[in-house]
Amino acid sequence: QKKFYLIRNKVDRDLKANARRRSQRGLSDDDVLNLLRVDCEKNLRNGQIEQPQVFLLSCFRPQCYDFPALQTTLLEQLEGHKRHALLLSLPNLSASIIQRKQEALAQDVWKKAIAMDEFYFVDHAEIEDIRMSLANEDLPSAVDKIKDYFAQLDSVELNIAVTGETGSGKSTFINAFRGLGDEDERSAATGVVETTTKPAVYPHPKFPNVKLWDLPGIGSPRFKADEYLKQVNFEQYDFFIIIASERFRECHVKLAAEIDKMKKKFYFIRSKIDSNIDAEKRKKNFNEQRTLDLIRNNCIKGLEEIGLQSPSVFLISCFELSLYDFNHLEETIEKELSQHKRDVLMLALPNITLEINERKKKSLQKNIWKLALLSASVAAMPIPILNAAASISVDVTILVTELKRYYNAFSLDPDSLQKLSERSGKSVEELKSVLKSPLNQEITKDLVIKLLPNASLFILESAAEYWLALKNESVFFSKLTKSTQNMYCSENFKMYLIFFLYTVFCLFIIIFYYYLYLFSLYFYFIERAEIEDIKMSLVDEDLPSAVDKIKDYFAQLDSVELNIAVTGESGSGKSTFINAFRGLGDEDEGSAATGVIETTTEPAVYPHPKFPNVKLWDLPGIGTPRFKADKYLEQVNFEQYDFFIIIASERFRECHVNLAAEIDKMKKKFYFIRSKIDSNIVAQRRKKNFNEQQTLDLIRNNCIKGLEEIGLQSPSVFLISCFELSLYDFNHLEETIEKELPQHKRDVMMLALPNITREINERKKKLLQKNIWKLALLSGSVAAVPIPIFNAAASISVDVTILMTELKRYYNAFSLDPDSLQKLSDRSGKSVEELKSVLKCPLNQEITKDVNKDLFIKFLPNASLFTLESAAESWLSVIPFLGSLLAGPLSFVTIRYILMSCLNNLAEDAHNLL
Repeated sequence: QKKFYLIRNKVDRDLKANARRRSQRGLSDDDVLNLLRVDCEKNLRNGQIEQPQVFLLSCFRPQCYDFPALQTTLLEQLEGHKRHALLLSLPNLSASIIQRKQEALAQDVWKKAIAMDEFYFVDHAEIEDIRMSLANEDLPSAVDKIKDYFAQLDSVELNIAVTGETGSGKSTFINAFRGLGDEDERSAATGVVETTTKPAVYPHPKFPNVKLWDLPGIGSPRFKADEYLKQVNFEQYDFFIIIASERFRECHVKLAAEIDKMKKKFYFIRSKIDSNIDAEKRKKNFNEQRTLDLIRNNCIKGLEEIGLQSPSVFLISCFELSLYDFNHLEETIEKELSQHKRDVLMLALPNITLEINERKKKSLQKNIWKLALLSASVAAMPIPILNAAASISVDVTILVTELKRYYNAFSLDPDSLQKLSERSGKSVEELKSVLKSPLNQEITKDLVIKLLPNASLFILESAAEYWLALKNESVFFSKLTKSTQNMYCSENFKMYLIFFLYTVFCLFIIIFYYYLYLFSLYFYFIERAEIEDIKMSLVDEDLPSAVDKIKDYFAQLDSVELNIAVTGESGSGKSTFINAFRGLGDEDEGSAATGVIETTTEPAVYPHPKFPNVKLWDLPGIGTPRFKADKYLEQVNFEQYDFFIIIASERFRECHVNLAAEIDKMKKKFYFIRSKIDSNIVAQRRKKNFNEQQTLDLIRNNCIKGLEEIGLQSPSVFLISCFELSLYDFNHLEETIEKELPQHKRDVMMLALPNITREINERKKKLLQKNIWKLALLSGSVAAVPIPIFNAAASISVDVTILMTELKRYYNAFSLDPDSLQKLSDRSGKSVEELKSVLKCPLNQEITKDVNKDLFIKFLPNASLFTLESAAESWLSVIPFLGSLLAGPLSFVTIRYILMSCLNNLAEDAHNLL
């Protein structure tokens, strides 16, 4: 009585394979799909299935055919809690799925907000204790209580039992898990003879509530498997790790069966994988992935032969935990632990992979709101002015304690850096040189306040709490005589209030003009003299001249040229690559000529349609009768190119290497591309034992071998399909080129890349974000010029020019302009209106120089903010000196906020179109 669903896949291949025959018979795609569906249903009915459910799919185009219908059917027929889990795991292929996900997640948010059960380590009574200590002016007691509550958080114990046969590497695993070497202090004893004779506990050096137990080896003369669990006191452990260094034997399975009876979790680890790999590397036909699969399958087969059903085995090297299956093991254990123990395990894991680092960050982020609530609950206590510092001291205690936890979790403490220094051969100072956080020394109260990147915010908070304490103190003194009260208010309260307001005002102005000074130093494409020209134009009431100068400076930014030479043998797909890189089809206007015969006979330049300063040069094919390799570089004028891309559609030959050697002599960069990978994949798919990754590895290794045979050392080869740049190695190629270009040319190339992957989309967003503060400071510097009231609109007009120019850049970078949407419509088969329907930003029409300023402002996501800024600047222009002093920061904040908001919206729109 179980549900099942029949899926007929590879429908796209069927449609393509029968295209010619269908056209002869006059059958449409829908006709073929109906025939396939009817045939499948007929076969199921012949097998006594009364109401068969058949879905036609293409795994490479899941948004097409019946996949949305399959999603809907599954969601309708599953139980509520399982439906929720399935819904969140579905790919975002339709607007209805995205809407249902949003509704499901919104329900979760409300449940958590109402329950707030996760705030388990500080209860209401404990918060009241802190408040009473502050009310009684007992600051040390309040701080001690805060520290006690942190200690409660650290008191959750996790006990991990590590067992297996003698000599399997149990002790070494325990040391590696805790970030220790076998000879470090407090490490578990290891050796070539049996070293563990009774259960030994090894607390984590930084998180002592995480305890790993080294149990004696099973199957040895000292311990028999059938009596083992009683001898090692199994009840105290949260889960077991069973290790074998060869294959798993009967003793392992018997132990697993006993553990399972006791309702405990266990995990099988096959250790010493690095030794196996080193031994296998000596063989001529060595393949690492094949070796790992062989070991894993052998272990699984051995466990199945002795009675275990569907076992999972994790391959581990205790000397290199970052390799092989440690990440997968950690994820599996984490999912099966309860929430509070999961957090403890997460923080104690060795910081060996980016994935673990990221999950630690997310785990710690979950506690931030709890600590912030704790701080707020303490600060909300009405206390006299002489003890206003109490709340601030509590905040510092929270910060210091939590920052120490961060340092331990990310292994940035001195002990961890020293161990990393010993392993890597680099000095501690070299390691510290890459740390960006100013908190790279012992965490203390004074250091936290002095070096926090947000110290100015902390100072403002302290000042605000102090002022609120003054306000509350008026209630405290209401019981005094009227004369005493008047004396206090007149001499203290008013003085402190004025001092606070003056401090905040000065701090804001100082911060803005400090950054304006940095702007003048680092804003490389607008010089100080040029900014003075803009200011003079405004002072002279010459608004058109000021606006033109702003536009000229944007043009200077766009004047950085990048020249990319694309070369290779004739017919290798050079021209097609150039078109694809620029977002064009082979038949689009401005595309490079392509064909089955030689089409490029002399160097031809093809500027990028949206970023014309990025130029791709289609060089004639090397090795043809027209061009010989030994004279090639002179003929194509090699000096003008920033780097070369060398393309081959089969294997690389001597002509490619000779060309690379000449390019290297000229101190130019070059990159090898193996093209037409999609054709190779299609051809190989016909084979019964087809495996795409093995095919790609075979092609890559064949290219590398060919290059090595003809004299090139350690070559890198990038596999590319010019018709599907988002597949294979294009992302890796782009990242490699980007790293090796100078900064200004790297930025130009990044914006010109086709918007084909989410990674590229995200990097474009980050690049554009870097310019926002510069443009906001440019706006602020112009707004700070003292100008007459009738010309106050000048600063606003300059702001509009900045916004319109930069937003055009955003639209072009994210391919949201009309031409790009039309091309995407042609490729996807969807109308432009359908594509625009997923765009959320109100600026979803073309931004041109002819757009009316009022219409432009109307469609801004933050139009009300811009209108408010305009009114404020007009009003401030009446006030001499002070008006211009405040107009600069106001303009800076407004332009930065509007640009950041528009950039986020447009980047999200581009993400939705992918």
